[in-house]
Amino acid sequence: MYLKINSKKLGQSFDFYMPDRGDYIWVSVDGADHEQICYGGDYRGHTCYVSRAAENIEKSFRKECRDWYRDHVKLVEKFGAINP
Repeated sequence: MYLKINSKKLGQSFDFYMPDRGDYIWVSVDGADHEQICYGGDYRGHTCYVSRAAENIEKSFRKECRDWYRDHVKLVEKFGAINP
C-alpha cells in the first residue's frame, strides 16, 4: 500500500509504504531510504502500525500516514528539520 504527500509547507515529498496485509508503516522523504514512522511525527518512539485485524486496512493506513504527517509538520515548525 502506498500514499504520497507532496508538502508545500515543508517543500518535501513523503512516500508512505506498508504491506497490503497490514504491518509497520515506512516513509521515504524526497527519495531517501525508507524509515519507520513513530507516533507523534517522529522517527523514534512507538512505531506506527496497522493491525491485520483492522476493519479497513487501507483506510487505517491512510489515517495513520496523514496523522503522522500533521504531527511531523508541527515538530518541524517547533524544532526545525528532523532527520531520521
